[in-house]
Amino acid sequence: MIRGNQGKGATFITVHARTPQQKHQPINVEALKEVTSRVRLPVIGNGDVRSLQAAQDLHDKTGCRGVMAARGLLTNPALFSGGAVTPVECVRQWLSLTSVTETHFNTLHHHLVFMLEKVLPKPLRLKFNSLKTREQVLDFLAEHLGVESSAQSGEEGIIQCDYTTEGSYFAETVKRCDSRESLDDYLQDACALYCT
Repeated sequence: MIRGNQGKGATFITVHARTPQQKHQPINVEALKEVTSRVRLPVIGNGDVRSLQAAQDLHDKTGCRGVMAARGLLTNPALFSGGAVTPVECVRQWLSLTSVTETHFNTLHHHLVFMLEKVLPKPLRLKFNSLKTREQVLDFLAEHLGVESSAQSGEEGIIQCDYTTEGSYFAETVKRCDSRESLDDYLQDACALYCT
């Protein structure tokens, strides 16, 4: 049986269902199902999630409480909304975000390479992948996708995350933590619930 360590405060675990040596092989669904059935913590399943259907299938087959995607979300940030490929709006939002933050060109370009993988035909992908400056990227996107960059400033440019929304997981967790004498008390209570 997998055990958590007293006082560590884990509230869930994420399991990538293959070893590094199995990188290009399908995940081991049976092993993930076994872990999920033996651990009292919620298990987040990870591996081979490249579509909303794949996420649903992984959940259904393993009983995991959540699903995580890495390469699938890089290739399509709208994956969990059911989109088959990256919507152009995601490209616009990425450009907007990177126009108001200090984003290195390699980061800007690398994410776009993934996002455009299923959007552009191969000859255009090869051309895009060889671009060397932000200006070249912006010109390419304007020409081939009709995406215009808008270097935004002010309230529209920065994304604000509100973790205080009543009923959200984060807000409820903080509330439970605040009702105890200390964070250590909260972590011990959480561990008592999930670590056996």
